[in-house]
Amino acid sequence: MPKPDERLISARQLAFSLALLQAPSSTLDSLNPSKRTWLHATEKNHGEKDRLGTLASDLIRALAWDELKDKKAIAEVVCLAPVLEKSDFRSLLSMFVNTIKDSLLLDIQALEGLVHLIQHATPGYLDADDLVKILELLSTRLQDTFQQSPQHISTN
Repeated sequence: MPKPDERLISARQLAFSLALLQAPSSTLDSLNPSKRTWLHATEKNHGEKDRLGTLASDLIRALAWDELKDKKAIAEVVCLAPVLEKSDFRSLLSMFVNTIKDSLLLDIQALEGLVHLIQHATPGYLDADDLVKILELLSTRLQDTFQQSPQHISTN
């Protein structure tokens, strides 16, 4: 575990750190001493807790600004799904949906990121109509692709 204000080495380490901070106290007895010490020190340091949350938000913003959004960058961010604040989760969900909606070809990396995000959503973070809207979007995209396929085959 990093010391307070120490640099994290990966998004997975950030996700693990945030998960420890969110874990119910009943599960904390099973932690090894170094993790328990880190947790107690971090819980007392409100600035460190805020810094970790801000790092998660910054990773999402960085991905949103990244025009390429490659598989590695998406994997780095979606591992945070279970520990994100609701507003950050919703931003990430919107980013994936808009990327799929706006891409000329179906963006498989964004689709895989969306799937991971949905699978690891914190209860209450998805609205009732989110999945309906996502399925409508995917259905439209697949129908458009299917309708274009014969045109491309016949001209080649």
